[in-house]
Amino acid sequence: MKKLYVSLLLIFILAAAFVEQGCDILSNLFLDQALKQTIVTSGSNSTISKSEMFCLSDYSAFDDNVDNIESITYVSAAYFTETYSPGLQGSNIMVTLYAGDGTTIFQVNVPFVSADQFVNNPFPIILNDAQIALFNQYLADYDNNNCFTAELEVQNVSDNDGAPFSLTGRVEFIVEMEIKP
Repeated sequence: MKKLYVSLLLIFILAAAFVEQGCDILSNLFLDQALKQTIVTSGSNSTISKSEMFCLSDYSAFDDNVDNIESITYVSAAYFTETYSPGLQGSNIMVTLYAGDGTTIFQVNVPFVSADQFVNNPFPIILNDAQIALFNQYLADYDNNNCFTAELEVQNVSDNDGAPFSLTGRVEFIVEMEIKP
């Protein structure tokens, strides 16, 4: 009988240890969040531009988990064209991201021939190591650097006989949030 109790106790201890070790993989959760910012530019000059401010707290995944966030890191970014004026052409699109304090995090030239070229074919924004490090630095201090400004500028716009052109572009940033369960 004593052997039976010892065997049952040993099985219970092994089962408890297995269950405890199985839960360790849930010690932190990782959540990818798309930060999407739509920017509507318009004008009749050779350069049309517009900037829009957005904040991490504008996104429910961030806002719902803000008290449990361990870290936030940059994953990727892309530019999309949503709508445009017929005939809009230019030499390039400049996408710039500024931190809340005005520091330029990155500035990327998107090669541009016609407005429709990025409607169903997003342009991947490739950042260098220094730009990624700077972006991650601001993301890491999300309590103080919660807001950013994205700017979209179309350069060398061809003349439309004085009529304004417009371009609605979207810049998307994917960030990964490490969250305590």
